[in-house]
Amino acid sequence: MLKQLLTTIAMTGALMAAQPSLAASPPNMLVIGTNLTGIRTLDPAQNNARTVSELISNLYDNLVQLSPDDLKTLKPMLATQWSVSEDGKIITLTLRDDALFQSGNKVTAEDAAWSIQRVIKMGQVGSTDVALWGFTPENVEKLVRAKDEQTLEIELPQAVNTDLVLYSLAGSSLGIVDKKTVLSHEANGDFGGAWLSANSAGSGPFSLAQWRPNDVAIFNAQPKYWGGKPAMARVVARHIPESGNLRLQLEAGDVDVGQYVASGDLDALSTNKDMVIDNVPGRRLLLISPSN
Repeated sequence: MLKQLLTTIAMTGALMAAQPSLAASPPNMLVIGTNLTGIRTLDPAQNNARTVSELISNLYDNLVQLSPDDLKTLKPMLATQWSVSEDGKIITLTLRDDALFQSGNKVTAEDAAWSIQRVIKMGQVGSTDVALWGFTPENVEKLVRAKDEQTLEIELPQAVNTDLVLYSLAGSSLGIVDKKTVLSHEANGDFGGAWLSANSAGSGPFSLAQWRPNDVAIFNAQPKYWGGKPAMARVVARHIPESGNLRLQLEAGDVDVGQYVASGDLDALSTNKDMVIDNVPGRRLLLISPSN
């Protein structure tokens, strides 16, 4: 999860970090070399690629989260606690009261409910997991609701494993968006999708300062982030799709972190004492439906 990288400069996936003495960037700015090919939007509900998830997870918080070092245990994020009714039909989540969107608006259960409703109603790739649990554009407003300002109820339309539902809430497509801000930019019933393709309205540790497809994404730190001020004031994700080129820029110190580096270049970099190569496990949800 790139969020850990940007807030603590821990490395995830197959990432290389140059030592600070080699980096040409200012000490409070991190430059990442990655592959931005095919990313058409940074809207969580329209998330269509792994790299998109890594970017938007720094702009938007989820209700719950999984840390890279423990992929089996759900941990609080915007939701501080949750419970499941005895009949397994209703999940109740209590939201923290100190989280703010980048607009300054307070994060509420209504924002959380609307974010989930929005994903289902838009019907993009990001809705796949939630739709599996029986939510539809016709029933989601009734079933996903704010009980009060800080309490969210999710009523399941069919019998499912509630653990799977909770795990799906940690997915980047279900990052919580600022309902008021997004609706102010809605056009032709698009739920603010066009505007969110190149802007952000989240409560994450960073906000989107600039986005140029197949070129660069620039993130500015949110100093009032509820989880603590990010370690970096600015993060720049540059489009460097060719592994050899990325390797050269890492060695020159033009890039601090490299992502999606080919095995041959990884082998070469591993002999450089100024490089650190870090590997951590990832997660994937696989559903198997045997035929009768």
